[in-house]
Amino acid sequence: MDRRREALLKKMGKVGPFIMATPTYLKVRCGNPDCKCAKRKEDRHEKLHLSWSDAQGDGTCYVPVDLREEVLEWVENYWTLKEYMKEMTSLSRRMIKIYAKTAGRVKRRQAKAEEVKRGKKG
Repeated sequence: MDRRREALLKKMGKVGPFIMATPTYLKVRCGNPDCKCAKRKEDRHEKLHLSWSDAQGDGTCYVPVDLREEVLEWVENYWTLKEYMKEMTSLSRRMIKIYAKTAGRVKRRQAKAEEVKRGKKG
């Protein structure tokens, strides 16, 4: 199980930059009265915003077009990392349970051995 955790830690280290946010596409007019977006709602331009909620509160931000692909990759990296974290948590919980069972048995065995020793001495 330790090997699996170590392998998972290596994977986590290779994930790369991430951001905990939800991408949202909005359809907007550019402001140019001659543009097709000014005439038809279906032809509006698509822009990307990120939204999030954390300890500091809720937030949103516009993602410039030239950063769009990179930022979407960061979002994907976050979800990949989150899956790895779930897997690591599961492995760690199993390790704790196994240790608790084993340690309990060992302690009971040791207590029994001490009891037997005391019984022989007394």
